[in-house]
Amino acid sequence: MKKSIMMLLGGLAVVSAIAISKPSMAEAAQTEAKYMEDVLIDEAHFPDENFRKNVENFLDVNKDGILSKAEREDVYYAEIGGVGYKDTWWYTDMKFSEHWYGYAPGISVTPDEGRVKSASKKTFSVSLTDFSTGRPAEVMDITGIEYLFNLEEILIRDYSIQKGSLKNNANLKKVWVKSSRYGAVSYEKIQQEIPLAQLSYFHMINIKIPSKGLNVSDMPNLEVLRIILPEGTNQTMKALDLSKHKALKDIELANITPASLDLRKNTKLTSVKVYTGKLKCEKKSRYYYYQPKKKVSCKIRFPKKNNIATLYYFVDNTSLDVRNLTKLEDLHTIKTTRIKAKSSWVRKTFNKKNWACVFVKNGIIQKKVKASKKKVTIL
Repeated sequence: MKKSIMMLLGGLAVVSAIAISKPSMAEAAQTEAKYMEDVLIDEAHFPDENFRKNVENFLDVNKDGILSKAEREDVYYAEIGGVGYKDTWWYTDMKFSEHWYGYAPGISVTPDEGRVKSASKKTFSVSLTDFSTGRPAEVMDITGIEYLFNLEEILIRDYSIQKGSLKNNANLKKVWVKSSRYGAVSYEKIQQEIPLAQLSYFHMINIKIPSKGLNVSDMPNLEVLRIILPEGTNQTMKALDLSKHKALKDIELANITPASLDLRKNTKLTSVKVYTGKLKCEKKSRYYYYQPKKKVSCKIRFPKKNNIATLYYFVDNTSLDVRNLTKLEDLHTIKTTRIKAKSSWVRKTFNKKNWACVFVKNGIIQKKVKASKKKVTIL
């Protein structure tokens, strides 16, 4: 099986029920009755011919030209840009997919590790084929997807050719979205077409982010936020305020870095990954890492109490204070970054009998770690 460049330990894939407290957001949390009724599979309800053909071929079981409630109520997952089918397989996380993690540090992992099977929750995979020519469609309008009223998760393989809104999919919680070309899709389009207030999990690749920063206040329930830009982009942004995202467990910023990242309010974090620059490979260990561009830095402040087990830090900073991170299991950085750690943690973690943390610099696993006699050890 073809292996993909992956992270050794990725963040948690989180799917949880979303409670919306603000009245303006609550409106989006109620499925309109009309989307639960039987619907004709016609141009009025599914204007894009190719999307309509997918519905006919894979959802209309009895081929009567009507999409009944029973024929679609078991569809919880959708893949726009798949091979075309209705099946029982789905992904727990895009960290296991080569298509989504071609730029990430880490080692090779088999994609099957991230697949799950469910008899009750089905996947609707939408082919991007133009059925009239047999060639890839230039545009795909997904209008009509709102009739998949139980849809909770969606994977969009190329948002640059997609039209249509997901804002009437009231149960949508988890979104993976990619543009095949960096800069072809702006974050403004995301805001217009995706119900951000509902999301607990948001994974973006190649989406153009404003240099002034990203306002994520319209996603109050986020548990996972990943922004992945192509290698060499080296984009910076002025601000990323996550202070109100108390549920956040996983943050990843690839080739887009704020000057500082204050995580002191994010006490539920388990994974933090910030990397930028040029992707490199350490041949012996097969670990991939980033050599950051000079002066592209990001100072991180961690919460005193936390559960952070995974930390990837590939930016042009000479030091990183991890004294609060006493539960680390996976630490990756570059050799020019001095890691400031508690000596007591170093003694406990890197003892002769059993190392409790994988410590990697420039793709090379560190085999000798010795605690200082002082309270602080520089790694």
